[in-house]
Amino acid sequence: MRRQIPRLGVPAVRRCREPKTDCLEISCSATKLTSPDGIRSAPVAWRGRRAFDRSFWAAATCATAALVASGLARADDAVLVPDLGTGCPALVVLGVQGTSESSPAADPRALTGMIGQVFAPMLGSDPGIGAFTIPYDASFGGVWGTGADTTTFAASSTRAEDRLGAAAARVVAECPHTQLGVVGFSQGAGAAAGFARAVGDGIGPVDADHVAGVALLSDWTRSPGGQIPGRPGQTTPDPAPGTAGTEVSGISLPPVPSTGGIVSDAADFGDLSGRVGQYCAAGDLACDFPDHAAVVQAVAGIAAQADLGDPVSAVSSLTAVATATAARAGTAAILDDVQLGADGSVDYVPAESFCRRLADAADPRDPGPAPEAETRAASDKAAQVAAAIAADPLGQIPRLVGELGAAVAANIADNADLADPAVLSRAAGVVADHTGYGRDGTAAAAGDWFDAIAHDLEGDGR
Repeated sequence: MRRQIPRLGVPAVRRCREPKTDCLEISCSATKLTSPDGIRSAPVAWRGRRAFDRSFWAAATCATAALVASGLARADDAVLVPDLGTGCPALVVLGVQGTSESSPAADPRALTGMIGQVFAPMLGSDPGIGAFTIPYDASFGGVWGTGADTTTFAASSTRAEDRLGAAAARVVAECPHTQLGVVGFSQGAGAAAGFARAVGDGIGPVDADHVAGVALLSDWTRSPGGQIPGRPGQTTPDPAPGTAGTEVSGISLPPVPSTGGIVSDAADFGDLSGRVGQYCAAGDLACDFPDHAAVVQAVAGIAAQADLGDPVSAVSSLTAVATATAARAGTAAILDDVQLGADGSVDYVPAESFCRRLADAADPRDPGPAPEAETRAASDKAAQVAAAIAADPLGQIPRLVGELGAAVAANIADNADLADPAVLSRAAGVVADHTGYGRDGTAAAAGDWFDAIAHDLEGDGR
């Protein structure tokens, strides 16, 4: 059974800060909040594979209600809520910009960056649509060319998704008959995709029937497949809930490469399947990443979690993240790939290459050390392996050397694309491919989809 978001009363919200995590401390009076903790602090943390917790989204909804009641909209609050004015349009589109295109104090109404190129023609065609961007760090650890903010990519993406969810909840709370559109570009597309997966799974900040469409431009979490995830061969999005989809039926999304994003997420969009569209240019490595380049994925994941603002902090931060990544990968390899036989034999039978394990361990959506129980179990198993080898070195070591040698081929295969000249040649044009969605009309085409949604909604009397 899918979990439902409880209806909440008017809460009291206090901004607080803990080491390495932001939080909201929330107390809801006269509520139906049934979490076992009652009054709880809700950490803002990235959950790998989008394993969201009900209490987090309940807390986000509670915080949103507080902001609605108090009228707060400060850039330093946990959520920055757009001002809807006095009316409730049929459609409100929330946009999440790419790296360096936003900031915590950005104007949500400004038509800037790639999202501005989605919004501008859409608003010109149908001024009754509400459209706002989500102010957030939009940073990549301070690496050259991405601005001075040293917030890591992982933390920045988390904040974008949190703010998007809170803004969506606020719109629905104030305008229950308004439907939502969501569009994200690059870093913002990953945040929008995480939001959409949670909503589609029934554990997001709003119900799926409040979301009319989600457009993802250069989504770094894109899974291999077509334009409409979960709908092979479909190029036209499904209608908005409650509409016949007359206008949307004329929309056709452009082709996308068969590959996935640099941190591909296989999770589907659940109840939103059919209303999520992928836009990805061939050669844009964020969303069109080679199938066999695990080492590059691992390096990118490590960089996404590091403070790269200056050489000294970069070396220290990269070393710490790389060490933690190697430890996570090693723990997984010991637990899953090293086998202890009943006769005391030790075998290395990898379920996947160690390079792939490093790439998985470097996933910026799931930072931090391995769970303590796993680390302890791996340590215990390593001790048993060492004892078994020490008891029979002549019998164990030659076999293990052979098995390790055989595993080298799998590591080479998982990085085979790095030796392909055709793949390497794409790197020369990656910047143009990644930033060309405005020039080639893709951004405007995404705006056309939302414009069609709005016309369908308005045509049905909303």
